Amino acid sequence: MPTAATRRTSAVTLAALVLALVGACGPWASDDGAPTTSAPSPTVGPTATPAPTRTPGDTSTVGPTSTADPLSTAGTSAADAALLARALRDGVTVRSSGPSTGPVALRVLADAPARLLDDGSVRVPLAAGTGAVVVVAPAPWRLDVLPDGTALVLRGEVPVAGVRAQPDGRLRTLARTEVGGARSDVAVLRAGDEPTSVWFTARAVLDVAWGEREGGRSLAVTPADWARGGGLAADALVPAQVVAAAPEAGAPTMLDQLACHQRGARRKDVWNIEPWRPRVSALELVATRCNPT
Repeated sequence: MPTAATRRTSAVTLAALVLALVGACGPWASDDGAPTTSAPSPTVGPTATPAPTRTPGDTSTVGPTSTADPLSTAGTSAADAALLARALRDGVTVRSSGPSTGPVALRVLADAPARLLDDGSVRVPLAAGTGAVVVVAPAPWRLDVLPDGTALVLRGEVPVAGVRAQPDGRLRTLARTEVGGARSDVAVLRAGDEPTSVWFTARAVLDVAWGEREGGRSLAVTPADWARGGGLAADALVPAQVVAAAPEAGAPTMLDQLACHQRGARRKDVWNIEPWRPRVSALELVATRCNPT
């Protein structure tokens, strides 16, 4: 049985191959012939509420009471060291609940308050200029900043949440610590010329449902808007949550179809993947619009 780490590596590798091919072919319409639907960018409406802040009873602390090992600040500038100290001292807790993992908590230092969106994700605004948002994962979670500037929140080796800059920017590693003997990054998003935000969610998939399609069993996957933005964190978090909800989706052919949809049909309302489809090359996946026969 493939491990979570193996599935994550396979999905990301397949997605990279599909991306290279999709880049040459361009995105396509939905695989059932219907026009694609552009998912609206998440907005914070009147019902959005501030994310929880630290309270006297809050146990999700970072710093002297954390079970993480001391932070490594080797090579850190004085300004970054000061920013890190502020994050450990003044950061507030934000939470997002996953479909199978329950609440996932991060510590965030920012000038603007975090906002909880209707889908359970959290946005932390960052104005243009010289500010920054710092993100710390307290034990038992750890943070892994990925090469594309997105980040995974893991518990052990299992992805349980993701973090990205939206609409622009890249998370970078400010410092490192250890959680349970594994590396954990402290992430920072620095302000640029345009306003942006840190977007955190533990729910990359809104719904997973079995049905019938083309005469066979079909799994309908409804991705969250956060997942439609793509990136390495989404490439790992989406299949992890799909397989947790529907273990049969861990079959290689279904993971391949899912990765193909993530790269080539992000704006499609629902991604349909089927266990009866053959496993084919990335080239054939693209040629068949993720529906090999």
